[in-house]
Amino acid sequence: MAARAAISVPPPRASLGALAVLGGLAAAWSLALVLGPTAAAVKTVCGANEGGCSALWQTPFALGVQRATGVTVAGWGVVWGLAALGLAILALARVSQGRPWTAAITALRCLSAAGLMTVFSLAAVSVSEHTFCAACAVAYALVGAHAAIALFAWHDRGLPQPAQGSMLAATFVLGSYSVMVFVPAAPPPPTAAIPQAPPPADASEDEAFRGFVASLSPPVRQVLSDALGRMRRGPALDLPSPRALRGAPDAPVRFTEFTDVRCSHCAELHGAWDELERVVPPGRFSVDSRFYPLDGGCNAQIPRRAADPVRCLAPRVQICVEGQAGARALAGALFAEQRTLTTDRVYALAAPYAPRAALEACLASEETARKLADDVALAARYEPEGTPIVLVNGRLGSALPPFLFAIVLARGSADHPAFASLPPPNPDAHIH
Repeated sequence: MAARAAISVPPPRASLGALAVLGGLAAAWSLALVLGPTAAAVKTVCGANEGGCSALWQTPFALGVQRATGVTVAGWGVVWGLAALGLAILALARVSQGRPWTAAITALRCLSAAGLMTVFSLAAVSVSEHTFCAACAVAYALVGAHAAIALFAWHDRGLPQPAQGSMLAATFVLGSYSVMVFVPAAPPPPTAAIPQAPPPADASEDEAFRGFVASLSPPVRQVLSDALGRMRRGPALDLPSPRALRGAPDAPVRFTEFTDVRCSHCAELHGAWDELERVVPPGRFSVDSRFYPLDGGCNAQIPRRAADPVRCLAPRVQICVEGQAGARALAGALFAEQRTLTTDRVYALAAPYAPRAALEACLASEETARKLADDVALAARYEPEGTPIVLVNGRLGSALPPFLFAIVLARGSADHPAFASLPPPNPDAHIH
């Protein structure tokens, strides 16, 4: 009788309101995770942990979820949050109007249980990958707070109308999923990157440079200033002789890049070099390509050993084909398939450059291991927070396209007069 009496009394409106707030916060925060590095809140929470966040989102589990459903793990956080918000509002409305509310409460409890199980699953993936995502932990806390009310504070309410409640929860989840999959996202706001065409012939390079800096939006101007400020403050270390140099050896600007094959920003950087080469005068920059795989199996700076073998295999394969014609095309092919790469696919893409037996012998050689270890050790001198890492004549720079274009026109100088119009740099800014 006590259990029936408890079920006949609706939950307090304050608790339903709290669930609505938690659902809305979970949806908003998960959307920030979907936006990733462009979301200021995520950068603030992640800080130096951005590599850990990126590593979790690119685990085989996370990539498998995305391939199977068309929605990222963070996107499913948006789905859960929207469904939790909608169900809480529905339950609150029914309670306020004196209408039947038990199915909505059951739906809320089922959704909360599903969210909590998902959190446990993702935490297990983090443990298995020896990584930690600070931004994800915020989402976990919101789901946990939701469960504290809907599951534990309401533990004596049971699951009245289980069939109706389950169908109601599924309806809200499918509706939220449809929003994530079928509603086109708004196009991102335009941001200046590398110009689409070289400067006009009747304009001096200095005038074109100043015009480019002036044309940047305020947020991009601030990011450019922050990157230049870090470059000025950072050490200028001697670099070893390049191993796989693209461009003129005597170019006034030598970029040294360190990439990870699963890193989406590294793939963007790979394409940025082509764009930069198209619009700046010949001979103005060169690129020395090196590697910083985010896997403790081949990078002593990373505490975890990933279950995914591709992160260590891909750089070793590229080291083995360095100097061959078309080796850069192999890097492009690997980046193009970075989300779906497997061991066999890496070997298949490398097949035009070397027979598999010869490639496997090279991969197992001490020389290949030493070269990769040298790359990691060189990058570690700059205390990297993730990938890509870009050096400018031995100083830590940025992979942002506006920075790359500007620093080439400045011939590697962070103190070029064209930068005088930029706002003061923020020494605490987190720079990609």
